[in-house]
Amino acid sequence: MRAEGEITGENGSVVAHRTLSGAPGDCDALARAVGVWASLVLDTERARSGSSDSPAPATAVASPGAAPELGVADSHPEITWPAPAVLEKPSPEHDWYLHNDDERTLELGVGAFLMAGTGANTVAGASPYLVVEAGHGVFLRPSLAIGQSVAPLASPTELRATWGAARFDACLRLPGLYTRHHGIQLDTCGGADLGFTHFGAAPPGTAGTPVSVVTALFASIGPSLELRGELGGSMAVALRGVAGLNVVRAGFEDGTGAQVEAPLWSGRIELALSWRLR
Repeated sequence: MRAEGEITGENGSVVAHRTLSGAPGDCDALARAVGVWASLVLDTERARSGSSDSPAPATAVASPGAAPELGVADSHPEITWPAPAVLEKPSPEHDWYLHNDDERTLELGVGAFLMAGTGANTVAGASPYLVVEAGHGVFLRPSLAIGQSVAPLASPTELRATWGAARFDACLRLPGLYTRHHGIQLDTCGGADLGFTHFGAAPPGTAGTPVSVVTALFASIGPSLELRGELGGSMAVALRGVAGLNVVRAGFEDGTGAQVEAPLWSGRIELALSWRLR
């Protein structure tokens, strides 16, 4: 965007002429800059005309077709016209949702989680993940999770179940108003888990465990929230909560003949570290 200002005398001669440029859409800043420039020119002309020991500025009428003459603001050193201010581009965090226009974010992370609602007591494990900025404030978060039951499924056996799943989330990252790469962000996501729960065989008559090896399908959909604190540089720590509606709850028949299925709802909490690759 460009603004052009020109001041002419009573006889039509050009007193001063200036062209300024700025960022697209920044009309107010350009208008203020032209106003400041015009004030400086007028103050200088007023001072020159009121000074008894200074000759009056020469005036000339521009001939047709001639190039416009430069005014005192361009030709006299006594006018201290500041250079146009550099208009810095706002950081990605200064919008209501985070987005990078030049280079999109790529993060690699790993976390530890506790999960309930798999049909295998409380499960603890690890979850590596990747965060890819897709544009317009949307971040894609594919992840894997694998864990094992914290406690045995039934007493007196030491039989534990193994749970694993792949998850895919689409997230909107909401930043706080702070300096870039220093602060807390909130990721609001929605996604789905698809995985399995593996049960080993237990002796007949044992409640809560199958009499033969069973691998049950597990699938859930639901939202998640993540608080992400940037530690400076490329590292961040995140606390994440996931809630899911178990749409597939395959189970098994235990040693007493009862049917065991996963609950209708599942949830997990995760503490993770991530590294920004770009």
